[in-house]
Formats: sequence, C-alpha cells, structure tokens
Amino acid sequence: MKILFLFLLLTSSVFADQSVVFTRPDKGVPVTEAERQKATEDIISILKNTQYFDFGSSRIHGWPENDPTKKFWWANFWTGVQVSKLNGKVTYTHQNNGSDNVGIHTAPWMEGACYAYLLTGEQQYAHLAQRTIRAFSGWILSSARSKDDSPKILSRSFYPESFSSNEYGRDLIVNYNASRPGVNGESAGYVHIPNNPTFGDTWVKNNRSIDDIGQMVRAMSQTQACRNVFNAEAKADLDQMNTLYATWAKSVEDAHFIIPTFNFNAEIFSPKNAIGDFNVYKILGFDPNCTGKLALRMLYSNDPKDFNCGNGISKLEKIVSGFLKNDAVEILRSHHIAAIATAERNSLFEITNKLRIGLSKRMDIDMELVKNPTKRPDLDIQDIAAFLVHSYNVGVPMNSDELHFVYERLHIAATELNSPAHFNTFHLFDSKVPDGNYSYDAPQAGLYFYTFGPMIGTCASNLISKNNDRPMFDCEKIKQALKH
Repeated sequence: MKILFLFLLLTSSVFADQSVVFTRPDKGVPVTEAERQKATEDIISILKNTQYFDFGSSRIHGWPENDPTKKFWWANFWTGVQVSKLNGKVTYTHQNNGSDNVGIHTAPWMEGACYAYLLTGEQQYAHLAQRTIRAFSGWILSSARSKDDSPKILSRSFYPESFSSNEYGRDLIVNYNASRPGVNGESAGYVHIPNNPTFGDTWVKNNRSIDDIGQMVRAMSQTQACRNVFNAEAKADLDQMNTLYATWAKSVEDAHFIIPTFNFNAEIFSPKNAIGDFNVYKILGFDPNCTGKLALRMLYSNDPKDFNCGNGISKLEKIVSGFLKNDAVEILRSHHIAAIATAERNSLFEITNKLRIGLSKRMDIDMELVKNPTKRPDLDIQDIAAFLVHSYNVGVPMNSDELHFVYERLHIAATELNSPAHFNTFHLFDSKVPDGNYSYDAPQAGLYFYTFGPMIGTCASNLISKNNDRPMFDCEKIKQALKH
C-alpha cells in the first residue's frame, strides 16, 4: 500500500505535462485548408443545432444536485431508457433489463466536457464533467454494504429510489422501479444493498465486464488535464474518483486481473474465464489484453512492474485478428489508447513511444478495412472513426486518408442531425415540444453522437503531438462557437 499512497500523493497535485512528439508520415491526398474549414463548419453546426452539451446535460441523470436531503448527487448516460412527456413534464423510465456498459456512453461526455472547459473556461462545461465524475465514483460507492464496509465492487449500474426534480429548470421524473430489482440475465443480475451509506436502499447491477474499462480509463486519464482549472469542489470530486479507482484497480490486479463482483447474496468473488477476466484470451504466454492490464496498474502505481506490452499488438492478436468480432476489436483498441494515456501521465515515455508505434499500425489496419469493407463486414465503421479521433487525442496524428474518412462521416452526420425533423429530440424540455413519446438517444448518422465531444479534444488534449502539421479543425472557430 506504500506505493499506492505515494502514487495518490503525486497524482493529487499535477500530472506530467511533457510535450508529446510523435511523427507519422502522411498518406493520401493532402487535406486542403478549404476541406478543413468545411469540416470545422460541420462540427460547429452540430454543436449548435443539437445543443450538444445541453442535450448531454439533460439526458444524463442519476440523483439531483438540488435534492433537499443532500444525498450524493451524480449523473451518467444510460442505455435502455424510455422517454415520455405529459403535461410538459418529462419522465425517464428505466426498463427491467437495466443498463449495461454505461462507461462506454458516459466516458465521452466526461472528457468532452473537460475539453470544452479547457478551451473556453466556461463553468457549465466543468459542471457537466463534474456530474459524470461523481457517477464514476458512484459506480463503486454503491457497493458498500454497510457504514462499516469499504466500497470494493465496480457495478455495471445501480438504482436508487425513483425521484422527481426540477433540476436546472427541467421538470423531470426518473422512474427506476423496474430495475429495483430487474430481471437477472446470464451475465449480470441485481443485488440488493439495503443499507448503502451513500445512496440508501439501492439495487446494484453486478458483474462488470471488461468491455467499457478501456473507455473509462481513457476518460479518467484525459480528464486529469482539467484538475488545475477546476474549482475546489470539482477538484475534490476528481480526487475522490482517482482514489476509488486506484484502490479498485489494485484489487483487480490482486485477483489476477479478474474483476471482483457480487454473487446474489452480496458476497464478493472473482469468476474466472468470465466477462470480467482480462486473462480469458491469454494463451501460451501470448496476452492480447496486456495493455488493459497496464492501464489498470497505472491507475494506482507509476511502476510498470514486469508488464512488457511491446507496441500494444500481441502476436496472438495478429494471428486471430481476422476472426475477431467488433466488440473484441473495440476492447483491444480502447485498452491500447488507455494504456498510452495513463502511462504518459505517469511519465513512462519509453513505453508510450512504443505503444504509439503500435497504435499507428492499428490505424493503418483499420483504414485498410474501411477501404475494403468486404474483408471484415462485421466491423462497425463508426467505431473506427471514433478510434481515429481518440488516437489523435493521445498523440498519434491522423494521416490525410484518415482525415478525409472522418470528414466524410462528419458531413453525413451534419446533414442528418441538422434536419428540423430532429428538433423535438434535441429540445425535449422546450415548451414548444408537445407531449408524447421520444427517444432518449440522439439519432445516429455518420458518427456515434458521443464522438463529437472527444472531437473537441483534437483542439484541447494536452497529449496531441506537437509536431503534427495536419490539424483536424480550425480550433479558434470551435472555441468561439462553444462560448456563450
């Protein structure tokens, strides 16, 4: 625990901020300034016409900040929520199968809000980031079984009592009843925590998988850049999240990189060869999830120990890559990026240099599949576009081919999302929007909607390569567009 204490003492102040320099040769027809300006116009139009961050702020929820009982407030972006509006009041109704992999959907809002805050200094973005930071903490805090029990489990999601609020001027009812408890599935079920010291009578959806861990660690690491500009309260919340996840990551390593979970009696165990086992694909010494393990270790220690992930692409992955499903590929991508982000902030520059070389190769591989989609028709092209953006944000520049591809997807998104047909979705709480049933999620066109926040990182991340001569956007224009 001495290493953990010293590491937390270090990370509670300032993370390393050494300029990243990574050279990647260009490929394809060079992007013109006119193309860059058109892409800038496209993303600005999306941010404005969808009220991007207001939309995110209105959809994320958990427990209201203005609760008169002063319970711990938090908010995350859920899955499987039905939306209705009656007499001008909106209801979010959760389903009995609950939300899974909420880290995938919440992480981009956390880091996107931080990027917007870094660019503009406007408090609304810092506050949005803070609400999601507290959600990340809540996923662990919800596992404490009594006031004398320290939180140890990272839940998939958790369900306090339903509530009604007018938080931030929005009349809202959140109905959690169907998930208190919900219907148990094969991989995850509901565990009753009746005396949780933070949330009270709570139902936890257990058995967190490794699917969203890379996205979560990436977002947590990138959001550290906001620490020195956060106010004291947000800074304390960030530090709490760091401490909780440092302790949790240590527990995962201590369990031989199997994520601990609850059984249905709220007893802790670590199921081998299950969805939370980082070693499930480790064969004959080959370890495809090496970068995921390294990223977790970097949450609590700056000692890489005996982890040698090379360039982040294992020999086994190279052999079986043609047979991997999209979800498995996305896990490997996200772990790779998370390892770079965490190792960079721990000043392990020799490691990050090797990992960036491998990440560049991943980008090349994915672009070949974009150009020849029949080779891997199951891969999600929107995931590839988001992967390129996140790679850019950790210091691996896109080449011109990749920029053209992302610009093309961005233009498809702008054309669709700017349509007046989607006004009600993006302005749900506006008095002009009539009663009825609506979508909780934004329309998907060209790019996943949660990708646009991280795109701002191409102007704000402090891990962007300083010798990149292919900027993605006109960042000054984006900065001005984000100001109110």
